[in-house]
Amino acid sequence: GVTLKEALRTQKRSRRDRQRQKEQDEKPFRLRVVSPPPAQLLEGTFSFPPRTHNGDKVEVNGRRYVVSKVQFQYSFRGGRYRLDEKVLEVQQQKRYETNERLKTLLDESDEDDT
Repeated sequence: GVTLKEALRTQKRSRRDRQRQKEQDEKPFRLRVVSPPPAQLLEGTFSFPPRTHNGDKVEVNGRRYVVSKVQFQYSFRGGRYRLDEKVLEVQQQKRYETNERLKTLLDESDEDDT
């Protein structure tokens, strides 16, 4: 069976894991616009749902963007890795849609060539 000491250790570890997840979820995102012109980091941090991922649409300062990449940046401090920053790489929605149309046209022309 499980000893009391083992059960308390498991409970403590579980509580610590929940706390770390909460800290990670509550950390705001930075936004980097990657569609031409080259990357620019928008000033400030922004709160989005913690599970924001590729393909999601977000709106900032009245402009619509599509998430193309999510980055989590960690540093090793105090014997463990700690989350420093969350960055969303985004494209303006119109640019994203144009790129998708072009990709479709390229795929169609590749099929015609075979």
